[in-house]
Amino acid sequence: MILTRLYNQIVTSFRLCLIEIWSNRLRSFITSFGIFLGIASYIINIAFIRGIDNDIKKNLDRIGGLDIITIKKKVSATEEEVINLSKSSGIKINEIDEISKSLPYVQFPLPLVDIPWSILSAAGKKSYAKPFAVCSEYLSTYNYEVQEGRLLTSNDHNQKLSVCIIGQRVVKSLFPNEKSVLGKSISILNHQFTIVGVIKTENEFEYKAIQIIFPYSFYIYKFGSENNSLDEIAVKLKNSSYAEKARIDFTLLLKQKHRGIEDFEIELNQTKIEEMRSAQKGIKILLISIAAITLLMGGISIMNIMFAAIGDRIREIGIRKALGARRSDIFLQFVIEAIMVCFVGGLPGMILGTMIIFFPKGIFPFDPSLSIYDLTFAFVFTLTAGILSGVSPAIRAASMQPVEALRY
Repeated sequence: MILTRLYNQIVTSFRLCLIEIWSNRLRSFITSFGIFLGIASYIINIAFIRGIDNDIKKNLDRIGGLDIITIKKKVSATEEEVINLSKSSGIKINEIDEISKSLPYVQFPLPLVDIPWSILSAAGKKSYAKPFAVCSEYLSTYNYEVQEGRLLTSNDHNQKLSVCIIGQRVVKSLFPNEKSVLGKSISILNHQFTIVGVIKTENEFEYKAIQIIFPYSFYIYKFGSENNSLDEIAVKLKNSSYAEKARIDFTLLLKQKHRGIEDFEIELNQTKIEEMRSAQKGIKILLISIAAITLLMGGISIMNIMFAAIGDRIREIGIRKALGARRSDIFLQFVIEAIMVCFVGGLPGMILGTMIIFFPKGIFPFDPSLSIYDLTFAFVFTLTAGILSGVSPAIRAASMQPVEALRY
């Protein structure tokens, strides 16, 4: 019986609300416009916040995770430093290997040779690419994947094989009409390399898409030696908690090997990520504040209009009460009306805000992203805003005395 009455109350109130909204279309539109802007602003801002978080995750993948430290050759800033650094033999892979073996928390070093931009040639075509010589562990540490073929393996490294993996842009430039490039030869640095894999990227404009990567051991075998100095080398730790200890230990041990000369700099990936998060934290606060203020203003505007609507409908309220309407009937009618007005603006706002994720990638600094939870929250917030903005006016309307209301 109670449920039946409640159902009838809701249906009746819903119909009356539709009549009221349709009868005052312009007022309803203007009233809901604040919620429309608020919800659209919220979704757009949340999409950018998600994009910022995704960018941090991508950067974390790009730098190999928090359990990486990078040892770089120090750049001279003064004449005194130029003189001091000239006495040093620089960073060498064999001394990094030796230090790594002496520290139990080090997993392995990740030697990399950053070769200047070079011309590739294959099948009568030429293209520019960024060559790198790396160890097999480097690719897994920095989350390289292939969309065709395979990555470089420890066997390629041990046997100093002349094999390589290349980016999608290189494939498009040199082999535009080929279905598969596996097994084909490519010439770079006056040597022939056999392609064993194509690097997987989201698009051909990523940095990985213009790379050609081959074994570090082959580079040492053909072009240099382990006594050559390196511009930088990364070291993989067993756990990120050892990062600060590794920085201290490597600093002490390298200074001993370099006769007290600190001709290197050690960077922690933890520090890089903290700097990124710190820089982007301000952007997040700004976006959230804008969305919150816009939503608050939308809710307040609806509450004000609902109070004004009561003044215009006092006689209607008196007639309904005189005909037997209860306080709960009047209360429910005004709350449902406030909710519906919110959804009149909220649903189009959700649709408009969601369209941001369909913009072409690269237009914005961060690629916007949304989840089903964001849209669910927007829906729940619209419902909540309707209830909160309608409760106070509904209590006022329900508290009116029929005799006083009929005087208007």
